[in-house]
Amino acid sequence: MSIDDTNPYQATATEPKPPAGPRGSMEYMQSFHYLFESEKWIANFLWGGLALLTTSVIPVAGQLVLMGYMFEIVEVLLCNPPRKGYPDFDPNRIMDYLKRGFGYSWCH
Repeated sequence: MSIDDTNPYQATATEPKPPAGPRGSMEYMQSFHYLFESEKWIANFLWGGLALLTTSVIPVAGQLVLMGYMFEIVEVLLCNPPRKGYPDFDPNRIMDYLKRGFGYSWCH
């Protein structure tokens, strides 16, 4: 098969190679193991479950509380990558989690 100079759609022998991917490997199972790194992981799960159960009484509020707590976890991961574990759910800060889940105080 010869290369036809008049056909612009024909592949040439000097096509660029695709860019190389990021170095290192992705640890997919780390996202599951991360949940159990906190010493109080059972309490964190229970408080999160209780927050979701409150949505049957007060719609959307429990989901916003849980989302605010998750935003805090993400912030800790982004600001302090080598940190082991994540912040525990603090029931005294439910209003802070609710405000954060609603959209207030995204940046401190």
